[in-house]
Amino acid sequence: MLFIRIISISFGQNSNSRFIGGRRLENRSWIHYELFYPAITEITDKGIVYKDNLYSCSAAIRQQWFIKARDRKINVTIYYDSIHDDYILVQLENGYLSIAYKIEEQRELNKKDLDSYFELINSIKKKFKQRKKPTK
Repeated sequence: MLFIRIISISFGQNSNSRFIGGRRLENRSWIHYELFYPAITEITDKGIVYKDNLYSCSAAIRQQWFIKARDRKINVTIYYDSIHDDYILVQLENGYLSIAYKIEEQRELNKKDLDSYFELINSIKKKFKQRKKPTK
């Protein structure tokens, strides 16, 4: 698991920001780069929801955030990349960040596709059993 601590990348005096490196802000005395922007988002039983996308990370699974979210509303601080939406950084209680990747909502399969899938699996199992049988 990869954890990243929130850092500041600033040059010059009076630099006291919580953002991480990208968009260049200039002042007479300092330059600051921002790459990730903070946001507060909600955790649901389906995942971490941000801008109509669902995300998940190993910390959320291990600590059962999605199960806990069924009973009560849970908010979490995230950092998002304004260019790419395939991941976000979730701030954990200890101040570290965990990478949460975008997940697709589970789509329903029709019965015909599901039946053909199970038939294929069963035929593969049968072939393996036949290979394991000793030949006489």
